[in-house]
Amino acid sequence: MKITTNKVLAFMLAVAVLPMPYDYYQILRVVVCIGVVYLLVKNWSSLEVLAKVLFIAVAITFNPIAPIYLSKGTWTVIDLLAAGYLFFYERLSISIK
Repeated sequence: MKITTNKVLAFMLAVAVLPMPYDYYQILRVVVCIGVVYLLVKNWSSLEVLAKVLFIAVAITFNPIAPIYLSKGTWTVIDLLAAGYLFFYERLSISIK
């Protein structure tokens, strides 16, 4: 099994639903934002418009420069949705190739 950026990001987002130290969430913002921007730039020409919009939305939501402060419950939902999208996108791109 090959470890990809999508899998690492999805795993980190899934772990974020557990009670973790505050530093984990700060690191998560940086890693997810950079990782999603990397995926966006790397795959720009092959992405559909909806995928581009979703990647940009995830990058903005997790950006560390102008952080968005929400409740733990709201972040849990966002983390799971983002992890699911990244995992789904990984599976979709594997099945297409």
